[in-house]
Amino acid sequence: MKTTKNNHWLIGLVLGIILAMGAVLRLIGIRFGLPMAYHNDEWVLVLATRQFFGGDFNPHNFLYPSLLMYIMYAFERLYFLFASGRDDLSTLYTLCRVTVVLFGVGSLWVIYRLGERLHDYRTGLIAAFLLCLSPLHVINSHFATTDVPLTFFIMLTLWATLRLSDTRALADYILAGIAFGLTVSIKIPGAVIFLAILVAHLHGVAREGHLRYRSILAHEWRNPRKMLLALLGAAAAAAAVYLVFARFSHWAPRLMERIPVELWLKYYDEIAARAAAMAPKMGLVIFTGILVLAYTAKLWIPQLRKLLLLVVVAVLTFFATTPYAILDFKAFAHDFLFQMVISQSSWSGMFADKAPGWITNATYLYGDFGPLLLLAAVAGLVRQLRARQIRYWILITFALVYYLYIGSWKLMFDRYMVPMLPVIAIWAAWGIVSLIDFIRQRGARSGTGQQHPAGSDSAAEGKGKSSRATNAALLMTILLLLLIPGAQMLRESWDFNAYLLKTNTKKIAYDWAVTHLPKQSLVLREQYTPEVELAGYEVHLVNFTFNDSVTADYVRRHHIDYIIVTDKLWKRPVKDNGVLGERKAYAEIPGYADLIYNLKPTPQNPGPEVKIYQVRKE
Repeated sequence: MKTTKNNHWLIGLVLGIILAMGAVLRLIGIRFGLPMAYHNDEWVLVLATRQFFGGDFNPHNFLYPSLLMYIMYAFERLYFLFASGRDDLSTLYTLCRVTVVLFGVGSLWVIYRLGERLHDYRTGLIAAFLLCLSPLHVINSHFATTDVPLTFFIMLTLWATLRLSDTRALADYILAGIAFGLTVSIKIPGAVIFLAILVAHLHGVAREGHLRYRSILAHEWRNPRKMLLALLGAAAAAAAVYLVFARFSHWAPRLMERIPVELWLKYYDEIAARAAAMAPKMGLVIFTGILVLAYTAKLWIPQLRKLLLLVVVAVLTFFATTPYAILDFKAFAHDFLFQMVISQSSWSGMFADKAPGWITNATYLYGDFGPLLLLAAVAGLVRQLRARQIRYWILITFALVYYLYIGSWKLMFDRYMVPMLPVIAIWAAWGIVSLIDFIRQRGARSGTGQQHPAGSDSAAEGKGKSSRATNAALLMTILLLLLIPGAQMLRESWDFNAYLLKTNTKKIAYDWAVTHLPKQSLVLREQYTPEVELAGYEVHLVNFTFNDSVTADYVRRHHIDYIIVTDKLWKRPVKDNGVLGERKAYAEIPGYADLIYNLKPTPQNPGPEVKIYQVRKE
């Protein structure tokens, strides 16, 4: 169904309401917890923007590329043209969070355009409505982190890729390249979207050149010389990759001498064992990939210059927006290697008892959308598959590759599924729209198929019954598949906002600590605990989950006076010889320190349990 002059204003009104509702849901409680950071990744971006005000634009931290840091900094500079307080950490946190809110609200507009381009305006509006209410999207739009901006740029790249597929214009290749480069410059895993771009390119080449997939691919099998060369090349490349992983322990020490990464050094034996175990798998992936490229060469080699231009534009865009990846390459490589290790760790036992990522991530999506919307999404996906249109495979390819890639990680934070939300919302919206159209068409056929003389009372009565039945079916469909799930999503999003508006245990513990602990004290604290250094305390920051070597001797050697810990970490299990157990470092604390404060969460004051110990003097 296409937009018309008669419904254009109504579409704009509905979309405006969705955008306004999305903004409200994402702005409520935006200053929660300040000046402390409640999300452990926020400080990476916020402190980088504070540093930029001093003229040093090297973030010195490449856990994430720097594009989002620069965008946040630009927003802060704009704000401080009209206000003061750039030295106030609370203000910087708020502005960085508001930047993410803008990306979250912008995502609602982009998903509407994406759904409209794929199907029609109804699909776009329903998809925007679902993403507006999505608890996972609302929650992560409150944090100064990368997940929501990454989702925005992924959708923007998908939209540009659809344009590329439709127009084949050089300008759209450049546009898609810019969007792709920006996506990777927000977060490296966004690079998987390149496969969706490749699908669009292949489709465009085949359509423009009037190529027939089946005849070309069938002919390639009958070219023994070419396939033999492809087999030899694939085998050579696979063998090289196999040796790189299998002989990791031979070349990695020299790399560590040049770029020492603490976690690589600490877990070297485990990393080497995993690399060796991955060697056959990586070799098989390379072997298969090269064969596929050779087999489909006639589909992607035509107009290869356009694809290469897109890649060059993307690379230039990435380095233009993350320039210190080149200017400070050693630090960039260090943090990139660090992230490689982290993605394949269970985050110090946090996910040790979880099912594999492909299963755990599915539970996150189920919890966000619920069974009815997921059922509608499956219906929408099936309809796209049955349509046999390559343009739908752009969306499907991204979703499939991203889900499989993230599912291979040992880290399984629910926020990693945020980029999947728009795809599922579009599938669900298309499933709902398809069902509505089916009911209407069936009702129309039923009304015209009644065997009564035209103009008779029986004909009018039959038509009225058919119309009432159709309206009842439509109402039930909208109620079951849209309004009830939407109300549930809204309730969960609102509950999270209500949670943010309550006084958190971390804030209460902070107030107690700065009132009762002597200012000259040296405080050992771990992540997620009250940040007493904001009140002028000297702090020894350590994460017990990464440092079970913290013992009585360690504490006394560093002249620690007080210890602050939280159940967000002490409840994480540790796996020893395949058996989950408690962490010794926490169990040993009462042996050398006295518990002087223990705060547990309540419905009125949610948050972590916090314990403060005073170290006994010898």
